[in-house]
Amino acid sequence: MAISRSQLSTSFWTDEKVREEFTPEDRLFYVYLLTSPQSTITGCYTVSFSQMVIDTGLSKETIKKLLQRLVSVHHVIAFNGSNNEVLILNWGRYNWTDSEDFRKGVVKAAAEIKTAGFKGHVLEQLGLMPPEAPEAPAKAADPKENANRVPDEIIEFMNKLAGKRFRKIESNRKGIRARMAEGYTEMDAYNVVKRKWAEWKGTEWEKYFCPETLFRPGNFEKYVNAPATSPAAKPDKYANARRMYKEFHNEEG
Repeated sequence: MAISRSQLSTSFWTDEKVREEFTPEDRLFYVYLLTSPQSTITGCYTVSFSQMVIDTGLSKETIKKLLQRLVSVHHVIAFNGSNNEVLILNWGRYNWTDSEDFRKGVVKAAAEIKTAGFKGHVLEQLGLMPPEAPEAPAKAADPKENANRVPDEIIEFMNKLAGKRFRKIESNRKGIRARMAEGYTEMDAYNVVKRKWAEWKGTEWEKYFCPETLFRPGNFEKYVNAPATSPAAKPDKYANARRMYKEFHNEEG
């Protein structure tokens, strides 16, 4: 039997923010989170990555990217990666009633929320604040920390791959974060890093192997779409001349 928790209005599809700022993947994944079988009347619930993969047919990497975009770009959800808890930020505005019994049900269900800041957000929407967590809910799941996860992991990968010491600072993170916000995936980033290091290592171009160069808007798009090559696979422009030379001297011998 179907259980209805989310009142998803048809106006969702004509909402200006959704139409102008959300990619098609953003929209469909957000609808999935709004209507997930794991959802509760609080708008906060736990769902594993394996369950999301099964439900949506998307890869784990794609789901991570979409969660990051909904948190850091669109600001419509919060996500605690340590326990896989999702919070729909405006859930109460569209799904709660003024019924006293309903409000009691939300308070009871909120007791099951694991992340203190998420619980605080839910109770604050009801006009209450939990005595054990009076601080702002954002402190329990710092969106800045979540937004830095992917850039920091890619910078660390560059350091290990090339023996560099790039720092995890905003000037190095911002290009990576911007490319992710444009819809590129973490796999795109790792592939570009590996490819450019293989091409530039030991050449005069090695000095350009840094986050700022690789993730500059015009550069990254070209690197992502460039055909994969390796130094060993590059055509030898002198091969034909050498072949003719050998044939000539063999005939002479």
